[in-house]
Amino acid sequence: MNYILDELFTLLSEVEEEGPVTYGSIESKIQARNTPALALIFVSQSRLLFKYNLIRFRSINAEAMQSEPQNPTWRELGDIFRRSPVPIHLFEKVIADVETSVRNIYESNQISDAERKDIEKKMLINGSVSPKLWPAIESLLTRTLKSVREDINRATLYFHDISWIGLSDDRASDQWRKEHRLDIVRKIQVPTRSKVKRCTRCCSVMEDSAPQRGTTGWLVNMWRNC
Repeated sequence: MNYILDELFTLLSEVEEEGPVTYGSIESKIQARNTPALALIFVSQSRLLFKYNLIRFRSINAEAMQSEPQNPTWRELGDIFRRSPVPIHLFEKVIADVETSVRNIYESNQISDAERKDIEKKMLINGSVSPKLWPAIESLLTRTLKSVREDINRATLYFHDISWIGLSDDRASDQWRKEHRLDIVRKIQVPTRSKVKRCTRCCSVMEDSAPQRGTTGWLVNMWRNC
């Protein structure tokens, strides 16, 4: 949530400084910054993943608020949500607005399922956004983001540490990756003495631990296949 909104705010600010917000100016900045943020929320598959994760985030946050006084694990989870510069409900608003705008464009222009899949495949591969979705992009940038921006501390968001997710190439992020090991599946730091398995294709690592009771099926499968 923090990475996506920080990238979108930065994208919008840079375009506004240079003139009117147009499809050409947005696409140019996306390529110059090499940012996937806009494409990720306009591709239906990744947007669906965001939606399901947000439902789970809200559930975990509610459970943490009820259980944290007696349970240190829940207290730690609650702290994660409290420290986040982006509240869950604001990111839900962004995703919901994009969902509605994109659906309206597909329906009003009678875009077939095959054409929609082609549009989204190109966005996912190229990291750019389709000009056919420009009305939805313009609505997001000029209305939704400006509304959400009023309720977020931009300085706190900018300085929030996201080096561990591996999407930044700044000096601090590079140094973090040299000094720490990140479990690519669970997105947590691997303890120094823990054994790891390394993928022979992408070279990412995951902690080599035996599945425990209650471990979800997808996680067990990912332990077997990166």
